[in-house]
Amino acid sequence: MLGAPVVSAHELNGTLKIKRMTSSKTYVKVLVENTHAGGLIRCAFYDEVNDIVAVDSTPSEEFATEMLVRHEDLFDPADIKSYRCIHHEYY
Repeated sequence: MLGAPVVSAHELNGTLKIKRMTSSKTYVKVLVENTHAGGLIRCAFYDEVNDIVAVDSTPSEEFATEMLVRHEDLFDPADIKSYRCIHHEYY
């Protein structure tokens, strides 16, 4: 599991923040706060040199949205050092 919350180097307007991040054998579970229903939350996760290690999206929910990012052998969750999350409205 990731021991400490990830501090964002790339927050968009300071509104979408990851409140909690934990990992299991196959997933990183992320809780994004300050979301609202009716769109899509999309997050990019960066390593210490700002290379993208993962990108995922999920339908947004009211107040907070949980996202499961599958990692298995694709990347090590400990490599995640920052993130950027945006809310994309459906048109």
